[in-house]
Amino acid sequence: MIKLFLAITMVGLLIPIAPGGNPEHAAPKRSITVPKPDDPGSGLPPGAIQTQTTFATIKITIDPLGKPLGAYQFQLTSPDASFKVLGVEGGGHPAFDHGRPPYFDPVVREAGADRLILAEYALPRLDAEQLPSEPVLIARVAVLFDQPIDADEPPAINLLLTTAGDADGNKIQANLSHTLQIPERPE
Repeated sequence: MIKLFLAITMVGLLIPIAPGGNPEHAAPKRSITVPKPDDPGSGLPPGAIQTQTTFATIKITIDPLGKPLGAYQFQLTSPDASFKVLGVEGGGHPAFDHGRPPYFDPVVREAGADRLILAEYALPRLDAEQLPSEPVLIARVAVLFDQPIDADEPPAINLLLTTAGDADGNKIQANLSHTLQIPERPE
């Protein structure tokens, strides 16, 4: 039975070597060229290989204006750019730290959507002194924008507070704010 042996060439391609290992009887070397999308004649549309997306983190803070915050719900949208939610983390305040992120619809993360609704409440029921009454980070949302984003001209991020409540479930006034963090892209 004749066996073929394989040898790895300097360029990392595999070529068959005839029995006895004589490279003169080897198959001709083949090289693979990956066309660039912008090369004429490549047959690829511009941008076919290069991605045109931007990863960012949105940090959301709520200010309950001096009242103890027991629950909240808000909506996040971006009218300037569509995005996909990659992940959601809580802010870390002990009143809202349940070992999981704030409530949101996981279909949003799987299917993508033009908005994200987040909600959380303090459990077990806590005294007002244990709840935040000053501005507090409540969520970190990792997103992937479907277009390049310039950190000097970021897209608008809209936050709409649906409701906020105190320890007894009474509605309170609160303000939402955010910071958008876009890591630098390697050149």
